[in-house]
Amino acid sequence: MWRLSIFNSDSLQLAGFRPKGLAVCLLLLAVVELGVARRTWIWTLYPKSPSGVFDVVEQKVLRPVRDPAIVIMGNSRVRDALDPVELSRAVGQPPGSVLNISLTNGRPFDMLMLYERNRETFQRARLLIIGIEDWWFHTGSRKPSERIRRFATLEQRWKWFEGATRLSLLAGWAWRTLDAKDQLSRFVKFKFVRRDWTVPIGIDGRVVWRKTEADFGPKEDVKCAQRATQTYANFDFDASKIELVEQLIQRARRDNLTVIVIRPPLRDLFVDRRSALVPGIKRAFGDQMKAIDALDENVHVMIFEKCSDLGWPQHYLLDYGHVGRVAARQLSRQVGQHILETAGRSHRTSSRAPESRPTPAG
Repeated sequence: MWRLSIFNSDSLQLAGFRPKGLAVCLLLLAVVELGVARRTWIWTLYPKSPSGVFDVVEQKVLRPVRDPAIVIMGNSRVRDALDPVELSRAVGQPPGSVLNISLTNGRPFDMLMLYERNRETFQRARLLIIGIEDWWFHTGSRKPSERIRRFATLEQRWKWFEGATRLSLLAGWAWRTLDAKDQLSRFVKFKFVRRDWTVPIGIDGRVVWRKTEADFGPKEDVKCAQRATQTYANFDFDASKIELVEQLIQRARRDNLTVIVIRPPLRDLFVDRRSALVPGIKRAFGDQMKAIDALDENVHVMIFEKCSDLGWPQHYLLDYGHVGRVAARQLSRQVGQHILETAGRSHRTSSRAPESRPTPAG
């Protein structure tokens, strides 16, 4: 009897299918997921990675200190701008009592996570200095940091991100191998190619992120205009993205810490080209400063715009906005003087929208 070939039992056999091979693959994926990606060691193995340095700061800087007076948090610009040794001298505190734990490419999430995980240490401090950056509050989405992929909860991934970024983070929460892909790649290199166990913490407790420190930078930095355009393209202020800074301030205030919000100065060329090349940036920065002012009336705000506003020549900055050592010592003394003059008071020292001339503290 004639039969259609689609009903022939011989055609139902899957050529080349190997159930054992599939089982082995699934087993390997499970081993990587449960034995590696969901383990803390894969995130902390490489001390110089964005995730590894987080643990280094906790273990080598925060937890050993017994009596911190001032803790400074932020990104690489604040790391460079405030010298903890100079600041401790300026406020009359013993060596080691001022901690600058700013992280390279640090963001509000990193600061909030460091505070929550080490709250007992922060509670013993008297002052928290929070360094901020304008691009943190941009409407555009940025690639999630390694530290966000490591620590962010399911709620945070859903609430703070959108679109493809949100989907990626949600998938990474369920399948940690996706979140840990950079660590897995780094593990292979670390295991078989190079073995750099160097701990990136300097003698003053700050993260070491460049090969050499410098007193001054070049007199002219032609890359300023390019960076201004890249960083602030289509810039617009998103009020919802200031929430993490607000949460950090609220925790510090509940722990009876005085809070200073600071932004180090930038090269004049960077500021000027940014204003000229990015339409609407003055309005966006004005909205941003209003939001910062509204965070907490007891927070001191020190916003520095151009380095010339402080009487600095342009080469006091190493590039568009990283402060050299000479300028860092000056700024640290200036901030220290402000701390001494305003001790016990709860008012704002300067709150100027970027693009306007700030009144230097002190």
